[in-house]
Amino acid sequence: MIEWIARRLRPKAADEAGFTIIEVMVAMMVFALISIGVAYGITNSLVLTQDSRARQTALNLASQDIDQLRASVQSNGDAILDVTQKTGTPAKVGGQVFTLDRTVAWVNSDGTSGACGTGSGTLAYKSVSEKVTWNTKSSPRSITMDTLLAPTANINDDTKGTIIIAATDAAGGGAAGLSVSVTPNSGTGATTLPGVPDVTDSQGCSYALRVTPGTYTVSVTRAGGIDAKSQTAVASNANVQVSAGANTPLTFTYDTAATFKLQYTTLQSAPTALLPTNLTETLSNKVSAATPAVTATSTSANPVVSAFPFKDGYRGFAGTYVNTTGGGSATCVDTNPATWTTPAADGAVGRDVVPSSVNPGDTDVPVSLPLGVVTLKGLKANQYVTAVTASSAPGDPGCQSGQTLTFPLIAGATQAIALPFGTWTLYSGATSGATTTNLVAANAANVIPNTRGSVNQQSLLGLVSWANTVTLDPRQVAGS
Repeated sequence: MIEWIARRLRPKAADEAGFTIIEVMVAMMVFALISIGVAYGITNSLVLTQDSRARQTALNLASQDIDQLRASVQSNGDAILDVTQKTGTPAKVGGQVFTLDRTVAWVNSDGTSGACGTGSGTLAYKSVSEKVTWNTKSSPRSITMDTLLAPTANINDDTKGTIIIAATDAAGGGAAGLSVSVTPNSGTGATTLPGVPDVTDSQGCSYALRVTPGTYTVSVTRAGGIDAKSQTAVASNANVQVSAGANTPLTFTYDTAATFKLQYTTLQSAPTALLPTNLTETLSNKVSAATPAVTATSTSANPVVSAFPFKDGYRGFAGTYVNTTGGGSATCVDTNPATWTTPAADGAVGRDVVPSSVNPGDTDVPVSLPLGVVTLKGLKANQYVTAVTASSAPGDPGCQSGQTLTFPLIAGATQAIALPFGTWTLYSGATSGATTTNLVAANAANVIPNTRGSVNQQSLLGLVSWANTVTLDPRQVAGS
């Protein structure tokens, strides 16, 4: 009986022995899918919560900055002048780094706006835009908040005027830290300001408020700086007219000076050639003939000059270079090889000088100054040589304003001298600057160009204006 019962129970026990391996794997897969969905939902919820918290923090940071500015302006109306742009200001909140950028612009009474408020109308209020950025694992995020700030009282006095200084640097940004001087011109009704205007802010702005009508001299300067227009450390406007109830805007371009080391490349192949004692070296900004040239006079073979750091650089020329728009008697262009545009008989033409690029504060930027060289023979002992600009030979674009260059005392019978490109009358005499003897007329065979050039002898040319001269020619044949 017992054995029968055992046989009947065995199949049921086998049926309840447990899960198969396939059933276990299916169960685990189902559980994994459910877990992934739950984890994604939780993670997404955490990300959204974190992003929302970061966004609220960013809004609070922007709002706090605006509230501080508004409180400052309400306590002191002139404090609105101190509201300036701010870039890359960091703040760390709850382990998250936020960066605040503030953009500020004046809006004038007629709704116009310009750099530092230089539009028409009078200074009215400032528009302020706050941008706060932060990084997430996926991408940078940002919020922007805009507002307007108005002073509690009028900035402008109806009976007085306002001088607005807007200074930009070589890159076009604000020139900060410039000291401002406003001096009354006597006899114009102008009076001394009660205080000194603030240095230019990060946007290059400074303001002289409540100025008595009259004429003033306004200057800006900074240690190590240079003005783009005057090429001097002090940028000045001596005739600033201030009227009652109006803005008088002034603009300056000012930056840290760069220094240039001028190198006479021709002398590398003619090291014994003498330089004139009064040679002028010229730096010219390459894009604008209207830009004032920087000049230096030096007896050194490697003079150093300071200049405004125009980002497109300078070209260097030995001798005077004046390229006036109207031409005429003031022009002197043949020292620049690029102006020799008429092809010579062999097809040679002038080539532009490669400009030397520069950044503010750069030192010893190399600038090549090409020159012509001519050897003089048969000189008398203890004589001086003088070179005077002559009428232009064919192909020479000329130097109408003229140059007279003098050389040191020459001891030997043979001497090479270096000269700017152009057509020259060469003289010798017993004193510096003497024009006693025309060297070509005396013996043309004793005047020998080392560089490309020609000796223009009167007996060969007849009576022409450039007879008995020497031309030093920068033109080159293509490929040479």
